[in-house]
Amino acid sequence: MTINGNVVADGIVYILGRVNGNISVIDGTIKIIKNGVVNGNMVARYLISDGHSEGKVIASDIVVLENGHIKGCVIYDSLSIRSGGVIDGKISPQEEKVTQ
Repeated sequence: MTINGNVVADGIVYILGRVNGNISVIDGTIKIIKNGVVNGNMVARYLISDGHSEGKVIASDIVVLENGHIKGCVIYDSLSIRSGGVIDGKISPQEEKVTQ
């Protein structure tokens, strides 16, 4: 499944297919499942990635799992990268908590 457009949601958003657009889950979680793809910016409290993304990521807690690959700017409070996980881009600690 492919979504072309921005996604704004509450709770937990699971990415099993492809999203071509920005994703905002301010007080929730984005989980990119293995083989899931996001081409756009993401803002969330928690991001767990076992898939691929390209764009700016802002989240309080980020976990990049074994198959995860993030390409772009990553802004975080807490960051964990498992063996095999990749971040290709600028990594910066967050100066303020995620709010909007």
